[in-house]
Amino acid sequence: MRYKYSLLSIAASALLLAGCEHEERPDNLELKVTDAQKETVLSLSEPNTYDMQLAYYQYLDIASPDLVNEKMPSPKFLITSNAKWRIEPSAGEEYDWIHPFPANGDKDGLFYFVVGRYTDQRDCRTAEFRIIVDDGTGERNVGGSIVITQDPSNEFLKKSAARLEFSQPASYKNLLVSSNVEWECSLEPDSDYATEALDWISFQRLDSEDGIVDTLRFTVTENTSSIRGARLLLKYAIDGNPMEEVFPIVQNGEAVDVEGFPIKWKIGVAENNYVETWPAEGLIHSIQGNGKIQYVSVDKSLIDVDKLYRLDINGNDPRVIGVWPGDYCKFVSDVPVSKGTILKISFEPRVSASCFKYWRLEYLDGNEWKIAGTPQITDEPGTNVVYTTAFNGGANASANAQVSAVVKYENTTDRVDFRFICAANWTCNGSVLEAPNGASWRLTLTDRTSETWYPTIQCIAGGSEPMVKAQISVEGVENDLIVFEGDPQEPARFNVTSDYEFTVTADVDWLHITPASGIENQAAEIEVKCDASDLSVVRRAVIDIKSGVSHHYISVVQSAAGQDLKPFLSLVDGNSRTLKTQAGSFEVEIQGNVPFETECPEWVVEEEMPQTKGKVDFTAMKFNYAKNITGETRYGTVRFYNSEFGIETCLNLIQGVLEVQVNANDLYLFPGETSAKFKFESNVPLAFEVVEGEAVLSDTLLPSGQSELNVEYQGDSRAVIRVYNEENEYEALLTVNRYRVIADWLFTKAKVNDVKATWNSGESELQGEGSGGKYVSDDVTGRSILEYYNGIDKSDAALSAKYKFSRATSTAGEPYVKSPMAGDYWLYTAEALREIPAGTLLRFKFYMRNSSAAVKYWLVEYQDGLDWKPVTEMRTGTAGTEEILYNFSIDQDSAYIPYEGTFVLTKSSSKLKIRVVAVANWSIKGAMFTALNNSTVRMGSNSDVTKNHIIEIVEK
Repeated sequence: MRYKYSLLSIAASALLLAGCEHEERPDNLELKVTDAQKETVLSLSEPNTYDMQLAYYQYLDIASPDLVNEKMPSPKFLITSNAKWRIEPSAGEEYDWIHPFPANGDKDGLFYFVVGRYTDQRDCRTAEFRIIVDDGTGERNVGGSIVITQDPSNEFLKKSAARLEFSQPASYKNLLVSSNVEWECSLEPDSDYATEALDWISFQRLDSEDGIVDTLRFTVTENTSSIRGARLLLKYAIDGNPMEEVFPIVQNGEAVDVEGFPIKWKIGVAENNYVETWPAEGLIHSIQGNGKIQYVSVDKSLIDVDKLYRLDINGNDPRVIGVWPGDYCKFVSDVPVSKGTILKISFEPRVSASCFKYWRLEYLDGNEWKIAGTPQITDEPGTNVVYTTAFNGGANASANAQVSAVVKYENTTDRVDFRFICAANWTCNGSVLEAPNGASWRLTLTDRTSETWYPTIQCIAGGSEPMVKAQISVEGVENDLIVFEGDPQEPARFNVTSDYEFTVTADVDWLHITPASGIENQAAEIEVKCDASDLSVVRRAVIDIKSGVSHHYISVVQSAAGQDLKPFLSLVDGNSRTLKTQAGSFEVEIQGNVPFETECPEWVVEEEMPQTKGKVDFTAMKFNYAKNITGETRYGTVRFYNSEFGIETCLNLIQGVLEVQVNANDLYLFPGETSAKFKFESNVPLAFEVVEGEAVLSDTLLPSGQSELNVEYQGDSRAVIRVYNEENEYEALLTVNRYRVIADWLFTKAKVNDVKATWNSGESELQGEGSGGKYVSDDVTGRSILEYYNGIDKSDAALSAKYKFSRATSTAGEPYVKSPMAGDYWLYTAEALREIPAGTLLRFKFYMRNSSAAVKYWLVEYQDGLDWKPVTEMRTGTAGTEEILYNFSIDQDSAYIPYEGTFVLTKSSSKLKIRVVAVANWSIKGAMFTALNNSTVRMGSNSDVTKNHIIEIVEK
């Protein structure tokens, strides 16, 4: 057998069994070693080899993993033995990196291995241990061995932040560097911030005494001028390869007085200016300077089938529901910036737990979008993602991020334009979405009493180039659009005039522009030549006329090489589509160069069909389909055809039936248990969220097929988990319950009629042996019952000449019987919601009230397998001249006498039975009786809620 003890998963718990009495020379020598999974490691009867593979971390006797310092709990092993034992290397070899603790013991005990951190990056290392047992007469090898293999190290260096940013006053900040390799560092001025000296900053390296985390403490003086920066150079080697990282450090200073700045927006408070503009347009106007914030969404028509996307205001915050990768929030102003200008942007966004984690801040520098701030790369979503901000809310919590970045412009740009883009389909709780959900993104404030994190763009330093907003005039182009045929015969021409010098460029290499520039106040004829296209699709380009900081854009469209193409029709995104069970819609694109018609199955309806527009064009079409109520998967075909040319293309449709199976809707945890597992088989992905209680889910999204959901729960009540698939309108609730009380009877006046209905029997019926099918249900499950069994046939004339047996209900809702006799018994039958394992300790409590002529002595027993055993210790006594055994007596009439006891099951069971047996025909008042005497015995509580009758688990 082989067990892999990985980075995040170490089983480190075991049950210490009670020791046996010491015997110098045991008759039957025993020794068995088991691991935390209760698997046999070694034993006298099973000499085998047990393999344990460890990561390169340090393994110690600690309660939980310390991933920062690479320390893990060492797996525990349980020895069950009746003799002395010791652990030693199998081949007599001494290891300096691993040893058992303790290395010897007497009888039962626990041991583990202390393992050092492995720094080698090439080969595994292995140790082998055996166990020697001493029975008092000599030593013998148990047989087999424990083989521990430790993986080589992965070298790394990690930092606690991507950059450090200081405010204007003097202060200090710490940077944590986690590494298992040697490294060195130095500081240099950052020319991007026009910084030439380092007399304002210093740092101290505080090496850790234990672990792998060192601290770099940076101290800065007060900054009375403009922004300044430094770069920390980190040098180290990974697997022998030299590495160098640059870590930016910035200290903000006085903002410079540049016209148009600062630009500030007011958000997160009641007195805002976006109550109407945000929900309608996703727009917020600035309160200082000339700027606007606007949320821009990608086209969600094909993915947002549930129409979740919307903009609203929540808690005075502008909010977005139904975010999707590619969406962005932009911060823009018409204020131009010149080359060399340094701007700082700051704002505070927030996402909910199931919204997307990775976002990227960009800014427009000339015609190029650049990353604002320090780019970082992660492969957590499964592919490499470049981002600047990660929201770390986790599985069940929302998260704020205070975003701040300083940028320096390399080009004179006609406007300020920042955008904060959703960079990856990966949620904070670690899942991929198939479609937009109900999660949210918003602009917010942690401290709503402060304006510090109002969205703001400041100018830190002015640029070096003049900023001219030119007046550009273009003649000879209609609607700023030039159209070329697939094989152009002539170039396009137009005239450009500007009051400042200009350039003309294209963003593709198949357009050729002459001349490419012009001088101020002089018209220039521009000629654009277009290469012939060999593509079967339309291609597009943009011509940019730039003058100063102003731009004039002309769109270019070239038809496909369609003049010589044969008639054709083609589906753009494949020839099949799987549809959800519920009614919905889907869209397709048809590529073709001829008109066409459609033909649909009866449960699919075409919504619209724009006509084709050119030699080769794309036609977007939308279809609506009905809910599948047939009970089985159905198939259909949408046919697109042209009868004249005899051509067609088909889209095959599959609409399944929702199938979700779960092993249980309700799971129950015994005291001490903290995890439960739901098993699913589904033909759709399933999402999960905790809607009640505090539980931790292993996943918030599971794929279709067979899957498992682990729930960690330590509460005393219950957790409710919602499982859903919004696309198919499926929802169910699952519960994890703390299971202590198996059955609980509480007798109250409110239950009188309910008890009467199932309990009462008159004097003319049910006089024979047994319960007669009469019972009282418990108040927890309704599945557990209390019954009264006649031990003898009470219809016998000798017994019932004067009085009869009957069952009745008191006005307090308490069941009682008349004329009990020895051999009768009350029977509590508890139907457990899960099997109760052997070794479980249970508690039983009830209250009995008897009249003075009723039975005094009773025996309380529980069923354990096929045997009946006393709940509490038996006592001996006499009833008249008869010797009796009992463990419960009623010494006072007309009083509620309590009984309470605990017992341990030696056999597992899902049904518990406890009976209270009348021992002798001896009354409370001390008299023997031989016939039915009209006395009463009842189970009740005297309307006291604390006097409930209960069967519960104490510990497992």
